[in-house]
Amino acid sequence: VISQMARDFLAIPGAGVAVEWMFSSLRHVCADTCCSLKAETIKEWIRQGLLQIEWP
Repeated sequence: VISQMARDFLAIPGAGVAVEWMFSSLRHVCADTCCSLKAETIKEWIRQGLLQIEWP
């Protein structure tokens, strides 16, 4: 019970996992353009409804 509580409260999520998952789910993004894609661009796509994210 205590070990389960420790895992629930002390777990640290990976910072880059969501970003990597997003790039994996966007299969049309080429490797060459992947480095130049800015966070603001992704935020704008989400805001305009062009990109819908369903987190795993």
